Amino acid sequence: KYKVEFFDGEDLVWPKHVYEKWDGKPECSAHASGTDLTIVEPSIETSKCANLVVNGDMSKGTKFWYHRNSGADTSRGALIALPNGGRNGLAAISNVNRTSFVSAIGQNLDTRCFHQNENQYYE
Repeated sequence: KYKVEFFDGEDLVWPKHVYEKWDGKPECSAHASGTDLTIVEPSIETSKCANLVVNGDMSKGTKFWYHRNSGADTSRGALIALPNGGRNGLAAISNVNRTSFVSAIGQNLDTRCFHQNENQYYE
């Protein structure tokens, strides 16, 4: 069995995005598979989960918001902060020059917050 931990320098951290990729079964018999891994999930303070969507009020512009485009070519889509473009004059975010239905606004959420909110319902 193998233990998987994520570090930022010396600090144990939890990534907001990880892409797991297995390149196929190796020819040798001593190899790991997903069932051999134990992923260490560091605890999180409850207060850090008060806002599941980070910068949901758009007070920091498009920070923490993502678009599938790298941002280098805005003709293939981009995010723009609209300081007074939301309901009742509040801030909003706009997704411009969309070229596909998959070109959407997104955010990487801290999945540790889901544990704290199990069986909770919000409107």
